[in-house]
Amino acid sequence: VHTMKSVLALVATLLAAASQAGAYDNGAAPRPPMGWSTWCTSDICGLLDICTESEVRGVAEAMVSSGMHKLGYDMLLLDDCWSAETRDAQGRLQPAPKQFPSGIKKLASDLHAMGLKLGIYTCVGTKTCKWGRPGSYGHFETDANTLAEW
Repeated sequence: VHTMKSVLALVATLLAAASQAGAYDNGAAPRPPMGWSTWCTSDICGLLDICTESEVRGVAEAMVSSGMHKLGYDMLLLDDCWSAETRDAQGRLQPAPKQFPSGIKKLASDLHAMGLKLGIYTCVGTKTCKWGRPGSYGHFETDANTLAEW
């Protein structure tokens, strides 16, 4: 974590200098969404595809403590690693309980309190590309409502 904080601090310093450039004001975002994704972080580029609540919280804390969030790095994205292998009894997506013991709603709330945003991957098919987790096909409205509740 110390090395990660050092790297993030260096990146934040470099970006602070670069952020002085003006943006074209055409009503669009002045820069793309910036932040961190769980894809290719803990193993050989997603081979195991494991992400955890503690990993996400650690990165969020480093983004805030290094000042990166003030430079626009305010997005954390959960890729195809967060979901349980089945839906709950009501047919809703649910987080993998061992990886996200507090649940996604609590994680999202805590990240929002830090001034950060949470993005969550799902798939338009019946199964995701990794480990066959539930996709959203046939559940689009339910999944959209579930993610919005979080």
